[in-house]
Amino acid sequence: MPGTPLSLPEREEIAVSLIEDRSTSWAEIARRVRRHPTTIMREVEANGGRDRYRPAIAERRAGTQRCRTRPRRLEVRGVLRDRVTIELRPGRSIEAIWADLVAEGVAGRVFLSCRKSPLTRGWA
Repeated sequence: MPGTPLSLPEREEIAVSLIEDRSTSWAEIARRVRRHPTTIMREVEANGGRDRYRPAIAERRAGTQRCRTRPRRLEVRGVLRDRVTIELRPGRSIEAIWADLVAEGVAGRVFLSCRKSPLTRGWA
């Protein structure tokens, strides 16, 4: 299950473990739900701590956060978008621009999937 969000039954099992013994180790709870101890610790700490953890509230909060969308890096006005826009005008390929950015250490997390950006459709 690595990489998948905690389910409501897993959150309920965490709550039961905390109700039974507030001092239960993260490792013990993690074994019960077959998750990494750090996942359990972050889940509990982000949702009220050992004394106030409520699985239904944590589930609702997680669902809300999953629905949040972040704008793509090239959709947000800024230095990176301006540079890519300028370099696209003379007809350079997005792959060539990306390679230059990576070589210069500027790219960060810009991927070739930026091809779907408004910039490549002439919206800039």
